[in-house]
Amino acid sequence: MSQTAANEVIAMPEPSNQKSSAPDSASSDSGHRSPLRASAAENPATPEQLLSEPPSTEVFAVYGVEPEIQAYAMAKYSRSSLSMKESLREISAQKAEKFLNTFYFQYGHRSIADLAHIALAVERLSILAAIELADEQRWDGQERSTRYQDFKKSGYYVPDFGADDEARKLYCETLDFVFAEYEALSAHMTQHLISITPKPADMKQEAYERTLKARAFDITRYLLPLATNTSLGEIVNARTLETQVAHLLSHTHKEVRVLGESLKRRRLRRLTT
Repeated sequence: MSQTAANEVIAMPEPSNQKSSAPDSASSDSGHRSPLRASAAENPATPEQLLSEPPSTEVFAVYGVEPEIQAYAMAKYSRSSLSMKESLREISAQKAEKFLNTFYFQYGHRSIADLAHIALAVERLSILAAIELADEQRWDGQERSTRYQDFKKSGYYVPDFGADDEARKLYCETLDFVFAEYEALSAHMTQHLISITPKPADMKQEAYERTLKARAFDITRYLLPLATNTSLGEIVNARTLETQVAHLLSHTHKEVRVLGESLKRRRLRRLTT
């Protein structure tokens, strides 16, 4: 190699993952290391500094806002640099309705509805209708438990038999009989479990009886007919609610179709006017 070529050879800095023998030398600050990483490594923040300095990322909860307005405000992240607080200040119900009618219903941007979450309480529906209502992959909710509650006074759904009084009478007599059997068997099973299950010394009498009653209900609940009244609560986004309503409205049972109409009136009314 010529002298000129030798003079043009540049010495590469040592890799940053190798320890330097001279920490205070200039070579320790060179190489591939990020200046920010180097500064943080040489001057680490104390726990007190981490707690006193506000974080650069802001996180806050949004509450007390109508679902459609909340969906509009969150959807604006896609096209606007405004913060959520600024968006909520300038959005009115009329603006949200116009926005949803345009982009959701006309343009078909279905993901916008994922941002509007709705809490619904549904009471005095049959177990059959509750099964259909909860038959949704993205459903979040809670129903009355036949395992822990006594359903003897819940009542049951009576379909419309029209002018067929005999059929209605037979239906009601049958369900009354089933509920009477459920009540009697629940009481008998509770006493049987008490007779064969000693109470632990450290367990209160109230908790002991409540536990055994739950075991009895867990056995006798299979006598409950699908017409038994129950209640549930659900939290769903607007898109899930839309598919849920469509499913209910197409059901063969009138009770389930009426339930679909009720859900549609209660929540989708504001989005479709």
